[in-house]
Amino acid sequence: MNTKCELRWTELGEVRRVVLREAISLLGRDHDCTLLLRDTTVSRHHALIRRVGSTWHIEDKSHNGLKVNGEKIRAEELRDGDELSLGSQTLYVCITSSDESRTTILARPPSEPRPKLDSSQFHTVHVPNFRKKLSTTVSCELFFEVNEVIQSARDLTEMLDGVLGLLFESLPADRGIVALTEPGGGLVQRLSRTRVKQSSSAEVLLPPSTIMEIAIDERRAVLIPDALRTLPTDSVIDQGVNTALCAPLITDEDVHGIIYLDTTGQVELRPKHLERLAAVAVLSSAGIRQMRLRDEMDRQRRAFDRFSSYLPPTFIDLVERGVIVLSDEMELREAEVSVLFADLVGSTELFERLGPVEAGRLINRVFDRLSEEIWREDGTLDKYVGDELVAFFGAPVPQSDHADRAVRAGIALQAAIGEVSTGNSSDPPLSLRIGIQSGAVVVGDIGSVRYRDYTVVGDTVNTAKRLQVQCASSGELVIGGATRERLRDRFDFSELGHIELRGREESCEAFVVLGRLTEGGAG
Repeated sequence: MNTKCELRWTELGEVRRVVLREAISLLGRDHDCTLLLRDTTVSRHHALIRRVGSTWHIEDKSHNGLKVNGEKIRAEELRDGDELSLGSQTLYVCITSSDESRTTILARPPSEPRPKLDSSQFHTVHVPNFRKKLSTTVSCELFFEVNEVIQSARDLTEMLDGVLGLLFESLPADRGIVALTEPGGGLVQRLSRTRVKQSSSAEVLLPPSTIMEIAIDERRAVLIPDALRTLPTDSVIDQGVNTALCAPLITDEDVHGIIYLDTTGQVELRPKHLERLAAVAVLSSAGIRQMRLRDEMDRQRRAFDRFSSYLPPTFIDLVERGVIVLSDEMELREAEVSVLFADLVGSTELFERLGPVEAGRLINRVFDRLSEEIWREDGTLDKYVGDELVAFFGAPVPQSDHADRAVRAGIALQAAIGEVSTGNSSDPPLSLRIGIQSGAVVVGDIGSVRYRDYTVVGDTVNTAKRLQVQCASSGELVIGGATRERLRDRFDFSELGHIELRGREESCEAFVVLGRLTEGGAG
């Protein structure tokens, strides 16, 4: 997989970013650096970032030290979301696949107020008022052109490209972008173009944050005629912006994003161009909203199709009713869960006697029956590995009683396995060995770019597996001390004491669950 590394930081009130294009990039305040940082606490040659295959590595080259996520390091592999500290300068790392086309261009940090502009130095059109008189100010031809773009577009990118294409046909702009709002409140670039071509995903245009904030906060299309004099920020100076236009994409009270255009040569954008941009923004906003809603529905359907095979029916019902929102890319997060491992005892000899086809049919019957008991307690089926079932309780939806659910499910599994037969009366009854442990895990999509699985990892998972393998005999359910501490229901136990588990330095308290106690105390 090819990846790109982008660094983001704040400088003089502007959110800045750079995509590293070279195999080796030097960071510092010397003019020969790939990334020049204007900060006296940064060394002349402070750090070096090197691309190694699809990974990115950083090395400290300074006398002042380099920190990654608050820890001082000499060399380390970079990961998406890392925080770099070079002197008093903080940079954030964004590593994505190289075909990733979304780049945050406005984080809108609340602690950084935008510069005040003299209203005589720029022109605006209040978009909500402009929309009310749209039918009398916009030609029928423009209505038809925008509608044709919306109706013919197969996806959102094609629609945005068509909208920018219309603007480049009628306005003397050199560059343009469309950025859409994200749930976190920032603006994410979805498409950029220059007059000669659509830009690649790595070519990020950086509109002045001030003009974008006016467009969003005041619902105004904005024209800044002399940007270098009126708004001499770093991004304006570095990119040589002459005149700039920006209009919000709004429907009713909702802001969906912005369209930004500018010129970098002698040609200027004028007030008549401002009205043209405002009209296109108004006409295309509804189409963009509808396309985004359609994309979100498609994303939810993909997530539903993916998760429906191992989430309990009660969760699926909540997803269908919109109570639970799933993502087809479930981000990694920490969670408190109970993990259950159940292994079919004596399966090797049994499967050898049955043959592969009959063995496959039997294991399907076993897993069908066992899955019912996992789902009865609203558990998540993690995976089937050979003759082993792995499940967890407490994610993706948190459950305060996940330990009770796991133990109740374990007891039910032991009862359910007795209902499944090989069909041969001479075969011994099927039985399970079950191990359960509770605690913190990392849960989410884990795996390669081509194949990922929604699963859990961590010491809790390893301990549950060891309890099943080392401590549980045929027909037994063994739980760790952490699970017993979390139980609210009353169960009968037999204490195994502290067990030394392979691969763990500390011993683990273990208990055999004998059954669930009734109110009267009897099992």
